Order: sequence, then structure tokens, then C-alpha cells
Amino acid sequence: MKTMRLILILGLSIVTLHAAEGQGTSMKQLYQLKDAKTRSISPENFTGEKGKGGMATLEEGNAQRAARELGQGWKVNPYIYIEPGTTATLGEMEGPGVINHIWMTPVGEYRLMILRFYWDGETEPSVVAPVGDFFAAGWGLGKEPRITSLAVCVNPRSGFNSYWQMPFRKHCKVTMENLGEKRASLYYQIDYSLEDVPEDTPYFHAQFRRVNPLPYKEVYTIVEGIKGRGHYVGTYLAHGANSEGWWGEGEIKFYIDGDGEFPTICGTGEEDYFCGSYGYNDRVENGRDVYDSFSSPYTGFYHVAFDGVQRRFGEYRWHINDPVRFENDLRVTIQGLGWQSEGRYLPLQDDYAPLQDDYASVAYWYQLEPHAAFPPLPAKAQMVINDELPLTGFSKRNVFIDEVEVRIEHRPEVAEVRFTVDGADPAQNSTLYEGPFKVTESCTVKARGFSQGREVTPILSGEFLEQTPKKAAKAARTEAGLACAFFKLDTAPESTQALRDRKPDEMSVAAAVGLPERELPDQFGLCFSGYVRIPSRGAYTFSINSNDGSRLFFGDDLVVDNDGPHSARERSGQVALDAGLHPLRLDYFQAGSGRTLEFFIEGPDLPKQPVPAEMLVH
Repeated sequence: MKTMRLILILGLSIVTLHAAEGQGTSMKQLYQLKDAKTRSISPENFTGEKGKGGMATLEEGNAQRAARELGQGWKVNPYIYIEPGTTATLGEMEGPGVINHIWMTPVGEYRLMILRFYWDGETEPSVVAPVGDFFAAGWGLGKEPRITSLAVCVNPRSGFNSYWQMPFRKHCKVTMENLGEKRASLYYQIDYSLEDVPEDTPYFHAQFRRVNPLPYKEVYTIVEGIKGRGHYVGTYLAHGANSEGWWGEGEIKFYIDGDGEFPTICGTGEEDYFCGSYGYNDRVENGRDVYDSFSSPYTGFYHVAFDGVQRRFGEYRWHINDPVRFENDLRVTIQGLGWQSEGRYLPLQDDYAPLQDDYASVAYWYQLEPHAAFPPLPAKAQMVINDELPLTGFSKRNVFIDEVEVRIEHRPEVAEVRFTVDGADPAQNSTLYEGPFKVTESCTVKARGFSQGREVTPILSGEFLEQTPKKAAKAARTEAGLACAFFKLDTAPESTQALRDRKPDEMSVAAAVGLPERELPDQFGLCFSGYVRIPSRGAYTFSINSNDGSRLFFGDDLVVDNDGPHSARERSGQVALDAGLHPLRLDYFQAGSGRTLEFFIEGPDLPKQPVPAEMLVH
């Protein structure tokens, strides 16, 4: 009797072990036989039936022209078309079985090509995601990354592959909806096996979300409302940085089984969660942000090159060896948080304020059915990615004397430009920009690019202010250089205003504006004062590149405001000046860490350059 009980226990253990091994194979198990039948659905075999592949005739096939000399069996129908506003059924399978691999090559607007998976006759899908985001390639056609992970591979040029195991017991249905305005095409293959699926096997789920911009001081929700028992297995995040500086400090948080204000799992930063560090080795090369992309079996990061203002990134993490298990419910969030200089979280409006970036994500998990209903997809306008290429040519504030020629730099092959001079937002019937035009009185110019009836650039807006030139000062006796006051600071100020009422610790003469060539404390201030010698009457642009804050005054008028604690950045301003000497004051403070101070001039017959020493006197 004891022997029989031991055999029974061992037998149950073996059954349990087999169920726990799941539906997949590995190199260690590849030689083993399995009680399963292999099937595949594609446009060449819509049903996946045995012996029914490649049967399309020339009359039925989409590639009939290419195959016209070969006929049936010779790649007659390798793809499908999906008309605008329609949904195509990619495949239906009778179970029990497991989807083992999916390959797709879509042509269309990825964000508007929506994948849905339905398990065992459910009316609400368990997978809802745009095709690109589902395969961790969320930035659109022609911007696909190279991903070589265990769960997802993206191969040149747009070979999307999923190896997520997707079991079903009775029935499976896979669809794709085209929300776009143009016909889409799709090459695809769904490889599955017909085999037993244990009763306690959970189902695969994936959910897409997107918010742009993230509202001020709100966290981004990757997924919430998961009810039931299961485990979380992956995150894909398409992050568009709408702000300057480093963008990846936000903590990811997993609220498990009734967690309230505080989660059970709290990460230490965005790039930490995706298993990178130190900003993915971010740096500036030739004036552009550069990062080190990587793709590994479980984690990856890539940078999408884009000429617009927004910086774009993709990140994935598959919890294959470390699934996040839950018994009742799960919510996952991530903060939008970045750095500024001097080791403080990026403030946009005040200290410790979060970013207002573009976040889109797909959450992947397994759970026992039924699942809670998914929230609706964002409105179509909130789904799409706007590849807006900003117009350039003038600043927000432009000064002129008598008249000024307005130029708008754009790409004629991308967009035609319409503009207004009365402050109204440009429409498609506004004046067409055909070349530089003159402005003779103060006004607000706005311009925008249009293509095929759509707005394709942000509005470029600038005030044009007619000014009477400032009269030159009369200085009886001057010497070369600027007077330079040096201030030792015990604490980091928030503004150059803190220097105005202080007594300087040292006084000297500086040949030009810049940092003293000597050992400097972590925190200090500088005030340069004197005159700049203007060669001819005209409107001049002055620029300061500084880390930290700086301001430039001509007399009592603030011309350049680059104040506040920040990393190196350049700010400009314009002023109309007569020829001769003009009094100026440039204030600067350094709060610690990186240091930069550069001063530039640009004007009539004077290309942009550092203000030369021969123009500065006191």
C-alpha cells in the first residue's frame, strides 16, 4: 500500500511538472516528441487547414499580376488589403491550441492599424494594441528599431515577430482594424499548434495606452483595473521627450492586490527599470543628442532620429524570468521626471515638478479569465504621431528700424507655408509664403506648414516691434575691457537678482565676457559692466550661453533673460541701437557642477560671433 501511494504521488508530481513547463520548447527540449499538431494561418491559407496552403488561383490572388506566368501555387496571394474604416479577420482557430509565433509586415499608419485577439468566444478582446506598439516599434513606418529579444524580434526592414505563447481552449480570433484614411496592406503568418491546454492555464493579454502631453504633476498609467489572478510579463514604452534635459528619472510602481497610496514594488528610475543606467550614456555630438541603443533578450532601448523638437525613444522589458504575480488586482504607473543641473529634479514651473511628455505603452500579462473590460482607445487624433518639422526663420521677439525682411525657412517638398501678419492662426486659405516679405510696422507674424489639407508643422509665431534706436552714450574717457565684480556665494541663488545688492568680494577688469581662468569655488557670481561699441545704426541680436543663470541689460532694459538654475543653454534678445557706445551690464551666477558663459553679437554686416574684446570698454 505504501508503495502504491509513493507511485501515485510521483505520478501527480510529473503531471504537475508538465503543466508548469507551459506550451513552449527550448533547446534542451527540442529533441523531445510532443503530442501536438502544427498549423499556420496566412493569406495563402486563411483557415490553417492541413493540405490547404497555396491554393489561391490567379482570379483570387492579390499578387495575380506578379504570378501571372506561373499560376496557382506560386505566391499568388501573399498579402491582404485592409480598406479604411474596415476590420479584417486575420485568422480563426479551433482549440485547444497555442499560438507560438506571429510574423507581420504592415504597410500603413501603424498607430491606426489595431490588433485584437479574442479567446474562447469572448466579446471583449484580451489584446488591443496598434500593430507597431505591440511589436515594440511604436514610432511609425520607416522608423522601426532592430530588436533581438526572446519575446519580440524586429528585423530589417519591418519584420515584426512575436514569440509570446498564447494558449486558447475552444477558439481564437485575431483581427486588424484600419482606422486610417488610406488602404493598408499586411503580410502575415500565425504559427500555432493544436494541443491540450491544462485547465489552470492563464490567457495572454496586452493593452495599449497613450497620453500626450502628460498633464502637469500627474503620473502616467501603464495599466490599471486588472482583476483576477495572473502575472505581469512585459512593458513597452514609447517616450517622446517634450522638454529639454534628461527625461528618464521617473519611478515605475506596481500596486499589487489592494495596495493603496504606496506600491509593493517601486523602481528607482525609468532607465533603471529598463535595465540601463546613467542616461543610456547620453551626450551631445555635433550639436545633437546621442545615446547608446541596445537590445538584449529581456530589455532594450533605442533612440529614434527626428528633426523636430521632440526627442523620441523606445524601451522594453520582458519579465520572463521575473514575472510580477498578483492574486486579485494590479495597477502599474510611471512618473514623468527629469533632471536639471546641480542635482535637482527638472522644474518646469517650480521645484520638483514633473515632465509633460508624450507617453505611449503596451502592458503584457497572463491571467485567468474573465478579465475586466479595457478602457476605450484614445480618440484618433490622440493616437497618431505628428511628424511636425518646425518652421524657423525668426524669433519670438524681433526688433527692427523702419522696415525688416521676414524669412521663413521650410522644406517645400514637405509642406507649403501659409502666414498671417495680424496675429491670427494661419489657415489653409491664408497668404501663401513664396519668399521673403517686408514688414514696415509693428505686428505679429504667424506661419504654419500644410500638406494635403493637413497641418504638418507647429505655428511659428513672432512679434515684430518697430523701435527707435537707443542713442549712444557720451563717455569722455574709456579704457579697454569691462569692469568685473566677483561674488563668493555661500548658497546657490535662484536668480541673478541676488547679486544686485551685494558688495563684491573682488574687482578686476575683464578683456571680454567669460569665466575667469583660475580656480573657482562651486558657487559664485559675476557682474560685467561697461560699454559696447556699436559700429553702425541697426537692430542687434545678443545671445548668452550659460550654466547657470545670466541676464543682459542695456541701461535699465532687460534684453536677454537666461536666468535661473539650469544646465548649459542659449537665450537671445534684440535691441535697436545707434552707432557709438552703449552701456551694458551682464550678470551671471554659478550654483555648482557644470560651468559655461559665452556672449555673442549679431547685427547689420556682422555675422554671429563672440563679442570681440575691441568692442568692449569701461
